[in-house]
Amino acid sequence: MLSGLGTISYSVYLTHPVLLAVVDSTVGRRQDDLLPEVAFFVVPLPLCVLTHRYVEVPGQTWGRRLAGRVRPP
Repeated sequence: MLSGLGTISYSVYLTHPVLLAVVDSTVGRRQDDLLPEVAFFVVPLPLCVLTHRYVEVPGQTWGRRLAGRVRPP
């Protein structure tokens, strides 16, 4: 489980500010509400899995292909 979270950690890093901005502009920040705090941790995880699979992995593949074309001096 922790290995999977480490795999999507960069996607979590990139998407959490967007999620915070959306929550602040729609619901606002509330103190000591358990449901929004749990939702904040549950909602981004599937989103981060999708962004990792469909954005990050293809970008890494593309970068490796480009790096393979460049010959070292």
